[in-house]
Amino acid sequence: PLDRHHVRVISQLCSIHFHSCPSRSSSRTLLNSVTHKDPKSVVRLVHHYNHAESLLTTDKNGSTPLHIAAMNNDKEMMRTLLTYNTIDVNKLERSSSGGYAALHHACRGGFVDIVEMLIQARANLDIKTANALGETPLIVCCKINELSCAKLLINAGCNPNTVDGFGHNATFWAISKQNNDMVSALGLPERHTCT
Repeated sequence: PLDRHHVRVISQLCSIHFHSCPSRSSSRTLLNSVTHKDPKSVVRLVHHYNHAESLLTTDKNGSTPLHIAAMNNDKEMMRTLLTYNTIDVNKLERSSSGGYAALHHACRGGFVDIVEMLIQARANLDIKTANALGETPLIVCCKINELSCAKLLINAGCNPNTVDGFGHNATFWAISKQNNDMVSALGLPERHTCT
């Protein structure tokens, strides 16, 4: 059993530790604020409570606040998070939950404004998912017939010849998903699979 002196020393050490580092609860609070589309709370946590390290927090899927903002099509939150220039825009989630970058999520949702913001933040346009599929954002667009986001990626300089984990490029997926109009609209290469 601990006497009062030991309890007091432990309490003091804990209070020093928790004041110098953000606690798990501040990290959860930040993720909760992002999930509930509350950028003012994020700013308050980072500036007022000095929890900038919480921006690097991930949830159980490995999703950063940027992933969550992209999935929610939350333009204001994305703008707020990108101003801190702290979170790696190319961070991939765990492969067990898809292994996506924020750009993949934005393309999957057809969120043109979010895609534009991530392109301006220098996201890797040819980043592959951290799973066996190895999809690029352009391949994601071609699979779901998302022409607007695909045009942004092409205009920003993505490589339409990049192949996925099976050796197929965007042209292959556009044709196999019967999105043939995308091939001509995007000027995709004729070669659509590895030889």
